Amino acid sequence: MADEWYAKVEYVYDKTEAVVNCEWIHDLEPPAFDPHVVYRCFWSPIDEDSPDAMLQRAPSIPFLTEEKEKAGEAGYYRACILAVRGRL
Repeated sequence: MADEWYAKVEYVYDKTEAVVNCEWIHDLEPPAFDPHVVYRCFWSPIDEDSPDAMLQRAPSIPFLTEEKEKAGEAGYYRACILAVRGRL
């Protein structure tokens, strides 16, 4: 059984925190992360949404440069990683 990694992130523009699957963070190879790097982290207003689900409906995932709630659309948003943990 493969490890699943999760990250606690803080979105840059709206300062909200969330725990997300590390597969939702662009260019992250857990467990290593740099706390000084701003990553692209997937977010969607639809709870059941994921990057894979979005790629089934659209050719690419947009990189958005504003507050998540204000934009109101799924995509990659700027986020800092606060911690990474693995679970089986």
